[in-house]
Amino acid sequence: VSQSRYPNANLYTKYIRKTEEFRIHVCTKGAFFSQRKARNKDIPDERVNWQIRNHGNGFIYAHNNVNPNGLNMKDAVEQADLALKAVGLDFGAVDLIYNKKDNKFYVLEINTACGLEGTTLDMYEKMLKEI
Repeated sequence: VSQSRYPNANLYTKYIRKTEEFRIHVCTKGAFFSQRKARNKDIPDERVNWQIRNHGNGFIYAHNNVNPNGLNMKDAVEQADLALKAVGLDFGAVDLIYNKKDNKFYVLEINTACGLEGTTLDMYEKMLKEI
């Protein structure tokens, strides 16, 4: 591959198509809370960005009906746990995507200071008291 096709950069990323995106909250004792990025119906269609799923692009973190398509979430939880252990953290919010074609989950990142409000805050409080 010719290097002239690509700019000189410190980091390159590759887009992986996804059908679902999840956030698995894990600690040293394992997963304690799961969420799915879901479409916020209050955002107009023309403002929704299906490639970058964040609040600004029309998505929320749903904690009800986290797995509507019946995926093997055991694999997602295992990947989240392995990611946390690989970087030596005590807890974190692991973002994963699911690629239907490959039938597998991909870890995107680990959030060490995720937003804590509502149910998420309650779950972190419970987890921290237990450990």
